[in-house]
Amino acid sequence: MSIPITKQKKVRHWIRLNPWNIPVVNTLILLLSGCTVTWYHHALVANQRTQALLSLLLTILLAVIFTSFQVYEYTVADFRLSVGIYGSTFYLATGFHVFHVFVLLWCIAKRKGISFWC
Repeated sequence: MSIPITKQKKVRHWIRLNPWNIPVVNTLILLLSGCTVTWYHHALVANQRTQALLSLLLTILLAVIFTSFQVYEYTVADFRLSVGIYGSTFYLATGFHVFHVFVLLWCIAKRKGISFWC
């Protein structure tokens, strides 16, 4: 799979990212946030408001941490959209997910009555 990509004129070398840094942390954050959302759902069904609030706040915290790490990763990445299919796929997939997390945070804030406009 990587040979045709590196043979393209636009790609001079295969860019290797260390998966044990931010990528693995973000993966763990995503898995953990899935657990906290499930916790939130079960707390809502059981009408446990304290547990629901705690799990929702933890989910929001994980979303903010994930988004911060992703923005940091975007700024230090060695590749850009023009690098080829890998760069395009990376920015499309992660960018869509960051946008999804941002929209979720915005919806939660709007539901709580927080306004972003003066």
